[in-house]
Amino acid sequence: RGHIVNIASGAAYGGIPYQESYCATKAGLLNLSRSIDATCKLDGHAVGCSTVSPGFVSDAGMYDHMVKSYGAKAPAMLGTTSPEKVAAAVIRAVKRDSLELIVNPRPIKPLAILALIAPRFATWLLLRLGVMRVFGPVAKGRLSS
Repeated sequence: RGHIVNIASGAAYGGIPYQESYCATKAGLLNLSRSIDATCKLDGHAVGCSTVSPGFVSDAGMYDHMVKSYGAKAPAMLGTTSPEKVAAAVIRAVKRDSLELIVNPRPIKPLAILALIAPRFATWLLLRLGVMRVFGPVAKGRLSS
């Protein structure tokens, strides 16, 4: 028996400007977790694998650093989530053997589905909502330092 929990990101579900490597690795982690879980289920192992994908996490980690160093702000449409809610999602994923959990105060699964079926439209929508502008100042700030 056992359970693996990988922490990915909302970025696993679509391309974000200036975050190419980050998006690629998080999408890869998401699909790695799906594959591990499928293999374990197929082979009858009592091991599960979950991916927890938070959006912008306040007061800790990468986004907190972006706020403090570059003044980045999460778009109001997405909001931020707390480290405690991410931790609670990890526990929930293990208890329920959930394959994937997205942790965000606002529903973003529809955006993830939209990114799959209409990626250019999803990009256009995210640009209009200000989601895509968050990372530009960070990338430019890193280049100038």
